[in-house]
Amino acid sequence: MTKPLSMDIRERAMARLDEGETVRRIAEALSVAPSSVVKWSERRRETGSVAPGKIGGHVLPKIRGADADWLRARMFEDSGRSGLRLDGREALQNLMAEVRSGHADFKAILVYDVSRWGRFQDADEGAYHEHVCSRAGSASSSNTT
Repeated sequence: MTKPLSMDIRERAMARLDEGETVRRIAEALSVAPSSVVKWSERRRETGSVAPGKIGGHVLPKIRGADADWLRARMFEDSGRSGLRLDGREALQNLMAEVRSGHADFKAILVYDVSRWGRFQDADEGAYHEHVCSRAGSASSSNTT
């Protein structure tokens, strides 16, 4: 895929356009397609900038709408928390409480990496939490690729 033309060329084109030069003459002088000059002019009029937009298309999220909202509400995340102890890891505590309650509305737990259960001082503690989830019918799976 080609790279967008530099901001310098885009701005020089717009300066010449503002001075009244024709699109074809600008394109010829800067060695760009006339359609580029027209598109930059339209972009500047619409957004106030000639900066290039996102390249590669606008891919819609795979999960969106009500499903995405449900999924976000079901996430248990302790970002940036030390995994040495369960204390201070409110999201993991909430997950374990929900699993133990027997009212969990999920059958699987996705974990980024099995080490994310925690870096507990007792190596078996992470395995214990994984076992509790498995016994309650919520098997965990990790993405270690």
